[in-house]
Amino acid sequence: MTTDDSTSNSDIRQIARDAVGHAADSTNAMWTTVNAEEVLTGTMTPATWSFHLGSEQGFRAGYVALGMLPRRELTSPKDADQKFLSSMYRKSVLNIDRMRDMADATPGSSGEALEEAMFGRVRPGIGGPRRSRYPIVAVKAPLAIRRARRDLRSMAAGLRGSRKQAIRDLSIPAPSATLAKTLLAAARDAYDDVIPLHFLVTVALQGEYAKIVAMAASSRVPELTMSLVQSPGGVDELRMLRDLWEVSRDRLTLEQFLDEHGYHGPNEANVEANVWREDPTPVRHLVDRYRGLADDAGPEAIFDKRTHEQAVAVEQLLAPMNRRQRAKARRVLASAGELVELRELGKSLFLQCIDAGRAAVKTLGRQLAADGLIDSETDVVYLTVDELLAEAKNFTDLVSQRKIEQELFARIDIPTYFEGVPAPAIRPSVPTQSRTSPGDSPDTVTGQGVSPGIAEGRPRIVTDPGDLDFDDGDILVCRTTDPSWASLIMVAGALVVDVGGAMSHAAIVARELGIPCVINTAIGTRDLSGLTRVRVDGTSGEVAVLDR
Repeated sequence: MTTDDSTSNSDIRQIARDAVGHAADSTNAMWTTVNAEEVLTGTMTPATWSFHLGSEQGFRAGYVALGMLPRRELTSPKDADQKFLSSMYRKSVLNIDRMRDMADATPGSSGEALEEAMFGRVRPGIGGPRRSRYPIVAVKAPLAIRRARRDLRSMAAGLRGSRKQAIRDLSIPAPSATLAKTLLAAARDAYDDVIPLHFLVTVALQGEYAKIVAMAASSRVPELTMSLVQSPGGVDELRMLRDLWEVSRDRLTLEQFLDEHGYHGPNEANVEANVWREDPTPVRHLVDRYRGLADDAGPEAIFDKRTHEQAVAVEQLLAPMNRRQRAKARRVLASAGELVELRELGKSLFLQCIDAGRAAVKTLGRQLAADGLIDSETDVVYLTVDELLAEAKNFTDLVSQRKIEQELFARIDIPTYFEGVPAPAIRPSVPTQSRTSPGDSPDTVTGQGVSPGIAEGRPRIVTDPGDLDFDDGDILVCRTTDPSWASLIMVAGALVVDVGGAMSHAAIVARELGIPCVINTAIGTRDLSGLTRVRVDGTSGEVAVLDR
């Protein structure tokens, strides 16, 4: 079956119903692509979708460990409304209702606080405290968080080493299919081990963040909330930036950098992505750019400045408190800082698992193509991990069908927030512009201020972190970010992002680097295009047009 602009909704639904990667065909829940889109950008291929299938179980395991979810609900349900994570038209989506329900079971947090922090919006009057879970969470959560801290750190060295070894093993001439399958299965298993810990830490961080919001309001300094949350030693992306800076100062070789950080790159959570170890061109351009910066403009100096700013904010927070309140506030701030670091460490680790799997999948693609079982080695991404691990057979007809599905799903845009299953409207083959010139843009674009400061500059719409049409100090405007964007964010004057919330990746990295950030504008990439100069206020959340 072929598809075009005239394909009916009923035909689209039938195609989706029969396809892998469309798991929610009937639901009444409220869903969002925010946060999910930070990891899985765009339309997933069957290979990417199937590699991430363990994420739902990871959500549930994390919530059970924290005491928010009864152990009897550990097994993933068939009812889409009871899932935390799903996919529609091969796009990853999160169930806001279920996640709010978990936050309502947490002492000191709420569904509304979670929705604001993670998704940048709130639907008041939904749900309410589930106090019957409070005692269970109070006992289980501290133990679970302590174990997660220990396990993530103990996993780090092993997973970094196993990724590097997998890449080396698969780089030999003609590696065997047996080896590739073994490494693919091991990579997926490792991913499934990391995901529960990553989700657990993310949930715990949201709880600590809610406490910081309340403390800042009580001390009458709510504007300092975003200045108070910082990791003690810097997130994993800062380690990458430090090493990239060392390359630009000729204290580290490019090869050493790629060995350590080559799993990063555009759309790096997608199995089919071409990451830096495969194409280091973007890294070379970044090194050249960093060489032109002054020695005191590096990530270490930026982090030191940000640490000082945080210390000043903390003193203002503590000033009106008594001794007992100050001790409690310091404990919360320390816990939140450590959880920020662990959250980004968890993301780094599961990305390294994906990279090991990526190398194995691409190796199998070359072998299947050489054996005539698929037409091209790149067709391997239309097969699931389980199909690749099974006995090889002729996949050409299956790949042809999934290519049709992929082309169709890629042209379906789903809303950022929606209830039920969204109507599958196909994007026209020839896109239409809702705004024709900079003169049609509004005077102000508003979002959520998530990293304080004010910056002025030329807004640049960026869809690829390797974009060369970006000058130091420009205002970086994008739909969302992943860790590969950190190297570009460092030279930006400010960051404006279409989707996300205070605990989104872009917000965390912007705060770590002390860069003003406005998130959840929804229309920034559309309405700031082509403008000459804007002012970004990372506290108020306003982006003012100064010159068209």
